[in-house]
Amino acid sequence: FSLTVTNVMSGGTGAFDSFLIICVLGSLINNVIDYSSEYRLEINNFLNLPSINKKFPTFKKIIFSSLDYLLFSIKVHMNIWNEIQNEVKLRVEAEPSLEPYLNQLILSQDNLINSVAAVLASKLNSDALSSDKIKEFILDVYHKCDHIEEDLINDIVFFKDHDPACKYFSTPILFYKGFQGLATYRAAHCLWNNDRHTMALFFQNRASEVFGVDIHPAAEIKGGVMIDHATGVVIGETSKIDENVSIYQGVTLGGKGFEIGDRHPKIKSGVSIFASSTVLGNITIGKNAKVAAGSLVLKDVEAETTVAGIPAKKL
Repeated sequence: FSLTVTNVMSGGTGAFDSFLIICVLGSLINNVIDYSSEYRLEINNFLNLPSINKKFPTFKKIIFSSLDYLLFSIKVHMNIWNEIQNEVKLRVEAEPSLEPYLNQLILSQDNLINSVAAVLASKLNSDALSSDKIKEFILDVYHKCDHIEEDLINDIVFFKDHDPACKYFSTPILFYKGFQGLATYRAAHCLWNNDRHTMALFFQNRASEVFGVDIHPAAEIKGGVMIDHATGVVIGETSKIDENVSIYQGVTLGGKGFEIGDRHPKIKSGVSIFASSTVLGNITIGKNAKVAAGSLVLKDVEAETTVAGIPAKKL
């Protein structure tokens, strides 16, 4: 740390980037594993140096507010599995007759990934593949593909934060077919990207039959997405959906006619697409835009705007 201070004071190349890294790592250690507060105090003192305040007058506020948000997210992710298990124990107390079911799917599992796989296997099994075989396939995929656990956690947290009816982290896993359909898609997407197209399409088909949501496995969907109620949702092959997006029942993200290639919508972060809306073609729905229920969207939608109607127009 002292070396970094010297570099910054002397205008050393890359010193500020190094300082940012030290801030992040030191604060993560400090907050996540309850490390000594002396490190955070040292960073604070450094940020109060006249030369730093003069050059970066708002940096202190930005760095600590950003870190607090980051650390909050990390703590949520670290504790969510314990929270889910505690919630399910209370569910067992409330409904003892469901204890075998809840124990099999949640309480007997070692982690979130195993639990989600168990839930999906209990619902997607068929004459083609048994529950045990489906769980084996899903676990294998989840463990091989990057970011799936993080995406699932972000989906769960986003559901709880944005669906007023969702009071518990365990609710989407156990009871929301929107989450379950999305979790199935995440396995199918990984299979698709590894050229296992037949198995990916099998999972797409089963999710459509069981959950009523039809997501092509080639579509790209970031973590932190809510598909509420799910029934009748269709998401086409070349669709791209960013984080913090809400999609409601009956929504179609489709193509126009018999086009080939990149032909489906691109949905930016923070977008809400309400019930029974249809968005067609390779168009962009801008950041934080809203599409009112029952709309037909055929053109780009600007960020921070609301559209409604057939065809949709800016309100």
